[in-house]
Amino acid sequence: MKPVRDGPSEGERRGDQRRAADYLDRLRRLSSELVLAEERERRRIANDIHDGLGDELSMARIKTAELAAAHPADPRVAELTRILDRCIGGARALTFALAPPVLHELGLHAAFDWLVERLNVRSGVQMSFSGTGEPAGLTETERILCYRSVRELLRNVVKHAGARSAVVTARVRAGAYEIEVLDDGKGFDVEQALSHAEGIGFGLFSIRERLRHLGGQLRIRSTIGSGSRLTMRLPSARAGPPG
Repeated sequence: MKPVRDGPSEGERRGDQRRAADYLDRLRRLSSELVLAEERERRRIANDIHDGLGDELSMARIKTAELAAAHPADPRVAELTRILDRCIGGARALTFALAPPVLHELGLHAAFDWLVERLNVRSGVQMSFSGTGEPAGLTETERILCYRSVRELLRNVVKHAGARSAVVTARVRAGAYEIEVLDDGKGFDVEQALSHAEGIGFGLFSIRERLRHLGGQLRIRSTIGSGSRLTMRLPSARAGPPG
C-alpha cells in the first residue's frame, strides 16, 4: 500500500511555480505586443482619415469658397462654410487623438508637451511637463508604452484624483529612463487599487506588467489625502541631446 502524501512534493511545487512564471511572462509579452499592434492600427486609421476624408473635406471647402464668391449674399452658403470648417477641425482633432504625429516625428518629450497642453485645456487640472536628456535608444515599443502609460496616468488624475495640479517629469538617471507623474489629489490605497480588476486598478496593473516585460518597473507612492507619486523606470537608457 502506497503512503498517502499530505500535498505536492517540493519538486512539484517548483514545477508549478516555473509554469506560473512562464505563463505570466507570456501574458506580459502578449500585452506589450497588443499595445504595439493597437498603436499601428491607430496610425493606419489616422492616415486614412487624413488622406481620405481630410482631402475630400478640403476639396469641399475650396468648392464652397468658390460658391461663396459667386453668391456672397446667400446665408446658406455661409452656414455651409461654417459646417465644413467644423468638420475639418473635427477630423484633424480625431487624427491627432488616434495617433499624435508629434510622437513619431518629434519624439517622446515633445509628445508629452503636447499631451499636457491638450489636457490643460480640456480637464481643468493645471498640468506641466519638464524633461531633460531624452533617451536616444528607446525602441518604438518603449516610446509607445511610455506615452500611452503617461496618458493613462494623467487620465486617472483627471477622473479620480480630484487634483488641482499634476507634474510630469522625465529624465535619464543612473543608466535608466525615469518618468514621474506627481499630483496633489486625494490619494488612494495602493494595495486596494491593484487588487481591483477595473478602473484605476486595472490601468495601474496593466502599466506595471508591461513595464516588467521590458525589464522596467512602476513604483507607486500614495497616501490618502496627500496626493500620489508614480514613477516608471526603464533600464539601460542612453541619453540623447538635451530635451
